[in-house]
Amino acid sequence: MVSRNCPELLKDIPMGEKMVSKEKEVVYLGYSDRMYRDYLKEVEESGILKRHSEPKYDQKKNDLITVLENSKYLARREFKVCHKDVVVLFESISAIESEMHSDLKIISSKYDSYEDAWKNVFDYFNKQLLKIFTYAQNTLVVQFSKKVKRMDHFCICLFGRTKAGKSTTMEALTEGDGKTIGVGRQNTTKDVKEYQWKELLIIDTPGIDAMEKFDKLESMALSFADDSDLIVFLMPHQIEEGDFEKFSRFYKQNKPILILLNVKKEIGMAGSVEYKMFLRHSEDVLNEDKIAGYKERIKDFVFENLNIDKNLIPIIPVHSASAFASLREEKKDISNKLYQISNFDNLKKQLTKEVKEYGELYRIKNPYDTVILFAEEIVDSFTEFDLYLRKQKDVFETNVMNFEILRSEIIKKRNGIIRNTVIAYLDSKKKSIPQIIDQLFSEKKKDKRDKIMKDFIPEDEVKSKVEMCRRKIVGMIKKEIEDFFKQLSSDLHKITLEEQKTKFSSNTEDSIVEIEGLGELSDIFEGIGLISSVILGIGTAVVLADVSILGAAGTLFGLGSANFWNPVGWGLFAGSAVMGILGLFARKKQKEKIRKAKIDAKNDLEEALNKGKNEIEKHLNDWTKGIISEIRKKHINVMKEYVKYVEKHLGIVDQLSNNMTKIKTRSEKRKFRAMIRCITDDSQLQVYKVEDSDKEVFLYTGKRQLKGINSIQKKLSRVEEKKVIITGG
Repeated sequence: MVSRNCPELLKDIPMGEKMVSKEKEVVYLGYSDRMYRDYLKEVEESGILKRHSEPKYDQKKNDLITVLENSKYLARREFKVCHKDVVVLFESISAIESEMHSDLKIISSKYDSYEDAWKNVFDYFNKQLLKIFTYAQNTLVVQFSKKVKRMDHFCICLFGRTKAGKSTTMEALTEGDGKTIGVGRQNTTKDVKEYQWKELLIIDTPGIDAMEKFDKLESMALSFADDSDLIVFLMPHQIEEGDFEKFSRFYKQNKPILILLNVKKEIGMAGSVEYKMFLRHSEDVLNEDKIAGYKERIKDFVFENLNIDKNLIPIIPVHSASAFASLREEKKDISNKLYQISNFDNLKKQLTKEVKEYGELYRIKNPYDTVILFAEEIVDSFTEFDLYLRKQKDVFETNVMNFEILRSEIIKKRNGIIRNTVIAYLDSKKKSIPQIIDQLFSEKKKDKRDKIMKDFIPEDEVKSKVEMCRRKIVGMIKKEIEDFFKQLSSDLHKITLEEQKTKFSSNTEDSIVEIEGLGELSDIFEGIGLISSVILGIGTAVVLADVSILGAAGTLFGLGSANFWNPVGWGLFAGSAVMGILGLFARKKQKEKIRKAKIDAKNDLEEALNKGKNEIEKHLNDWTKGIISEIRKKHINVMKEYVKYVEKHLGIVDQLSNNMTKIKTRSEKRKFRAMIRCITDDSQLQVYKVEDSDKEVFLYTGKRQLKGINSIQKKLSRVEEKKVIITGG
């Protein structure tokens, strides 16, 4: 269903063409989205969105400072493009949530049972969807907010497990004083350290095992990785399978990687025997054969498990401890030897080479990859959310239809109960009518004739039969309705259990809340708070219906009792028919007329019994219909409303998901177009199609021949860490 209130969302809008004013406040189901508004303010104040002149860039002058300056310009330019998609996405989310909030207000005011029975059902839908939206805010907005803060810096992120030598490596690289070495495990983002080296920002993250300890490896690592333009993954030479496994868990960012292999050979204290032996046998520290073995093990893992071309990731062996020791060694020759052993000169050259050759491409790539990864994850979440809600919708639709079957079953059983109690009782009275007529015609005294009639159909006896009938119908309806909602509960519980096994559920907390105060029903529906509230509402409806039958009975036995339970009131002797017949008998005493009078009296009495029987049956039928109508109005109609609500908003969510897919596709094309233009300086080049598989990327540019295509493909392959093939088709 297409929402009329937010048509902009559901049109095939050119995402990225619409901006939002800084005054606009986005509301998320009752709370102000401060984070998003702060982000908009931050972007505006940063000046990133303003037009900037392209720096004068001498292609021949390929020094690090010049490359970093041009990289900063390119990063701002491409960030601005991606930022527009972020704005449109959150405007769309805001429109959806506003629509949901509006619909809920209408539904809650329309149905009395909403608060006590159905609120949790609608809330569960909203909370699950809201969690996806919150995830969007806490990833895309937070990550883009961090990009704003670090926009002017080429950022390298250092990963590795605790004790791998990260702090020593950073102190040695930046020629620090060593204060950060051996200070203990980094456990939180507060422990993140930032270093500056040659105008580059290097972030030393908490150890991946520390992140894992707090169940935050993927979320924290992905967040750190997203900050970076280049990832340096530090491994000790005692390579463990766990290092590879942990690395693979956050290698989703498609970030360029450089692997640093830190050989952990003990160096000893300066001047000690161990220290001297280390210097004497320095050729063993980075033994080529051993290093080759370590490299092959890394490459085999990378190639087999991450689908990365093993020749595209540089692996640099170092001895960080000797590099740091060289800074503290007073003797120049020993200091130089220690530094030579460390292979840090090669590390610095490789880092500089990475920035000079690929830095501009890395910075172009950064914001696009954030959007692409985010779009993939959100679409996956929407897909799982859609599947769950459609299963739930099917359950409600099936049970709406089943209620009509149940209604027929209730009516059928009700008719049987009435037939076997009240009707059977009154029909049994018909058999004794001839005998009663004879008694009446034989008795001359009026008070005795009245007693005969009262004994024939005692008021208390009829009331008792009707009350018995009522109780049986109440019990039958309660059982049928309870069984009906138990089945609904069971069906919903099954798909909820299935949902808990999905990635969607693992990314979101369980919102089903236990409902207290269910009395004896609580044991039956223990642990299914979602539907327990519905059962509570149904129980209330049945109790109210129970009161209504007493009310109906009160009307039947109260307001109408003066006439209904008086035989004349039944119409048995309307116009004093029997008394008139008896008077006729007294006056004429004609045998034939007496026989005819008895027949007339018998017919009148049978007719009156039938009339009374029909009247009671009508009251019981109308009362049963009233109960069914009340349940339909308070609960079945709300189930129908929920189905419509789900259909409408799933349609909107599907459209949002489709738009996210379009954003992803467009971001891929824009990313490669910007990178190729940067390499070739061809401002007119377009990328019309991107086909991305696990091991290869095919780019379709529409050009028959691209100058220097082999060099371009090689550079892009390093940036993407998979083979990139450009075709003009």
